[in-house]
Amino acid sequence: MTSFTISRGQFRGMLLATAPHAGRETDDTPMLGRVRFVPTGTHLHAWCTDLITAAAYRAEIRDFADAGVDTFDLPIGAVRAALAVFKAPGGPLRMSWCDDDMRIEVTREHVTFTEVGEFVDGRKLAVQRVVPANDADRYPDVPRYLVDALEGVPSTGQAYRVHAEHLARFVAIAGWQEKPVRLHGMDSPDQVLVRCGGTLLGSVPALPGNGTWKSDEHQLLSTWRGDLVPLRRPERIDVPESVTDALREQVADIFRDNGITVTSTTDLDRLRVTIDLDDPDLDTDPAPDDDEQVDP
Repeated sequence: MTSFTISRGQFRGMLLATAPHAGRETDDTPMLGRVRFVPTGTHLHAWCTDLITAAAYRAEIRDFADAGVDTFDLPIGAVRAALAVFKAPGGPLRMSWCDDDMRIEVTREHVTFTEVGEFVDGRKLAVQRVVPANDADRYPDVPRYLVDALEGVPSTGQAYRVHAEHLARFVAIAGWQEKPVRLHGMDSPDQVLVRCGGTLLGSVPALPGNGTWKSDEHQLLSTWRGDLVPLRRPERIDVPESVTDALREQVADIFRDNGITVTSTTDLDRLRVTIDLDDPDLDTDPAPDDDEQVDP
């Protein structure tokens, strides 16, 4: 079992950030409808995609006890269940709740979330994780997607900083018109224009930046790149069939040179051989044990 703690605020933020991008599991997309979690010892990373949008979130791990679980997936139903159970109280208790710990325990089949209390633990929820059916990992390589996107981010490019609540006011009309939302930076640093098709034009206030905001943005993107690069899955290498055929023949030649008849080389994983036990050159006697007496 692997166990670690993160803050409750980051725990809820992680689920809120990833759940909208998890997609839906169907016959055509059996790998979707889940969120992937990867504890690295210092951080818990979570990411998901519906093959249209993608999101990654990281939370600082406070207390880590590793027992071999390096990656686990949760179905979107389990993520929504956790969001329904673990809600911050309102008023002055909200900040305290967000700062307190959430313990996450991962076993082979389940993940358990527990609000860690100073004297008595709080709410607890155990959910079933997605158990892989085989060793082949078919889940989309979100870290690679995002790293590739980061490679195209210029360090001195424009960045428009606005409040999400302001942009959210344009979501309804954008969905109704089925048009994308376009943000236009202006000469004035105090305003960003919002356009949806040719029928809507609006504006939202831009957040002011200090003299170092560009370098700060660049540093944050560099940190994300450093985190995600080692989390990418190795790219699959397709070996030409002519190479595999040559390797099969080499294996067959090695067996033949040792007096073993090869009956099939169509699949190296299921190579079948026939051993001639009557071959005088083939030593089939077992080796003696270390403490067994051997006559000279």
